[in-house]
Amino acid sequence: MTDMHDEVIEAILEYYKDDEETAVDCLIYLSSLKCLPLAVHAEVAIDSMGRCPICGCKLERYTHRELHTELDEPCYEMLTEVYCPKWITTVWAIPRRLLSKSQKRKTLSALSP
Repeated sequence: MTDMHDEVIEAILEYYKDDEETAVDCLIYLSSLKCLPLAVHAEVAIDSMGRCPICGCKLERYTHRELHTELDEPCYEMLTEVYCPKWITTVWAIPRRLLSKSQKRKTLSALSP
């Protein structure tokens, strides 16, 4: 059987091209499945859309300068942190399948009203 993971993701994005929120919800659902290749493709699509892999919110960026005191002359490095405004934590593309069951439960309970 041919792998059609890319085609599934493309079909969802095309079908919901006018409703990005529903497309993201579908991709988050797919990323939680035990079908690892499909979950990975869904997570890549979520990441490319600039969305949180946990809740689907649009990610925000915070750029700042970091001083490197280990160098003789002052040297600053520009860093950009990507974070979810809902979680106010840095998102480093942590796939939900890598979270423990208790972490998933905490995540789901935080999303519930």
